[in-house]
Amino acid sequence: MVPKMARYRGGYNVLMDGKPSADLVELPSADVLHLPLFSSRFSFSVVRVKDGDQVGQGQVLAEDADNYSVPLLAPGAGTVKLDEEGRHVTIENVKIARPEAGSGSYHTREEPTAALLRLGAWQFFSDACTGKLPDPAGKPKAVIISALHLDPFVVRGDVQLQGRVSEFARGLELLHSSAGDQPVYLIIPSIRSDLAGQVRGLADKYSWLTLVEVKLKYPFGNLQLAAQNLGFDRLHGKDMVWGLGVEGVMAVDGALTSSRSCASRTISIGGPGAKNPAHAIIPVGYPLTMIAESCSAGTPVRMVNGGALAGRSVPADQQGLDSECLGITLIPENTEREVLAFAHLGFGKHAFTNTFFSVLRGRFRERYTTAVRGEHRPCVACSSCERACPAGIMPFLVHRYVDKQRIEEAERFGLWKCIECGLCSHVCLAKRNMSSAFCEARENIEAASSPGVNQS
Repeated sequence: MVPKMARYRGGYNVLMDGKPSADLVELPSADVLHLPLFSSRFSFSVVRVKDGDQVGQGQVLAEDADNYSVPLLAPGAGTVKLDEEGRHVTIENVKIARPEAGSGSYHTREEPTAALLRLGAWQFFSDACTGKLPDPAGKPKAVIISALHLDPFVVRGDVQLQGRVSEFARGLELLHSSAGDQPVYLIIPSIRSDLAGQVRGLADKYSWLTLVEVKLKYPFGNLQLAAQNLGFDRLHGKDMVWGLGVEGVMAVDGALTSSRSCASRTISIGGPGAKNPAHAIIPVGYPLTMIAESCSAGTPVRMVNGGALAGRSVPADQQGLDSECLGITLIPENTEREVLAFAHLGFGKHAFTNTFFSVLRGRFRERYTTAVRGEHRPCVACSSCERACPAGIMPFLVHRYVDKQRIEEAERFGLWKCIECGLCSHVCLAKRNMSSAFCEARENIEAASSPGVNQS
């Protein structure tokens, strides 16, 4: 089958020092896990265990009542300790079996999506049109799988696929049947390698699988962008489309073929503040202090959950790895003021507009810090954000309306088309934090218009 080429606009590759290698490193074992009762999409408000309980691997610790009772599972056996703030479930004296033990058997009479929900695999799903958790009882119009993340410091699909293409293929088959034999789209990079050749071979094997090739340009592996490009109704959310990454496909295979619970993550650990940036497979709740001690280069760093462009700073009170983390990015804290920065020619800095002298150097990886590099200024309407935006909107105009609380105009000019990639904020000459403002505005709109919650 001839792959379909996606015609994306905009995008921009930010070359940063600290890109994780394809190596899988082993971090020190943790005797104590601190499982956050929160993540970017979930709030595990219904705690199912008590202080002092003995739990087994795969046992339900808590559930998100607003998201179809998606469970937070114990990565290993041990003793429960609840913190007074209600922010974590701690498991002490942890013992993790390899491979992870199942929390029960998957019976053919059980709906596949019910098993995926019970075994923790449903957390890997999103509605590719909206980014929300899809209804496990609903049937999708299609399935979109992205084999790549192009944020510089987020887990790489090739690392997760290495030596596991047969498991990935089996997961694709299970997804196809679980979705009612709906079409499956697989987003792959337009490169030539042995691994890419193996993945392309799956399209010859499965008539229902369509390959969609994209350039290696950020954020062209984004699921919401793929849904928009493939013609699904992202704006109004009328089309439910299952979206997953590589690890999600592997989780489906593990749950439906081995009844294996999903309570560990493959994450990247990178960034300019990381020592030997690489990947690791660690349990949910792994102490963040141990990641910092094992992986930082020894200078003060800010820990970011996700990549440098679309990630969020880890809250000061978060103690362990959350259940949705794709990567930990370590950014050196800026400790020195750059003297006469405005007069520098920019040999060591990138600029989207190629106005720095660094354009004469060719490709190089820049060492970023937490410095803003300038003052926040009024928008100069340079259109850099519009040229970089992969969703085809004018971020500077949308931000102007959001800033003035003129939400109807902001919606008319594309507020809901934003995929939160962070590029508009990154390339902005005025240092406007547009991406965060769009995200906050949409959250406020949803909170005001959606009094109900998802049903269990």
